[in-house]
Amino acid sequence: MRLSIQNDIDHGNIVEGDEQKINGVTCRMWKVTALSEKGRMGSYSTCIGELDHLPRTIENANHTLNVSFEWNVPVSVEVPDMSPPATNLP
Repeated sequence: MRLSIQNDIDHGNIVEGDEQKINGVTCRMWKVTALSEKGRMGSYSTCIGELDHLPRTIENANHTLNVSFEWNVPVSVEVPDMSPPATNLP
């Protein structure tokens, strides 16, 4: 993904859009149009956090794919029960 984004930066057209709030975070919309590595024209929009510069959403041009991101969300991991199963011997 990093190489695709770098290709868009190097060879694409990036247009600044409006500010939005997504999950309480202010982000700026950017519309990207670029040739893919396979030579096909493509475009998508992404909302980048104004303070942390992290992506909040990425959506393709025809709105059939929308990916949302949440960052630094608290995670709770419960330790699984690793005791051996009980055996029922006659």
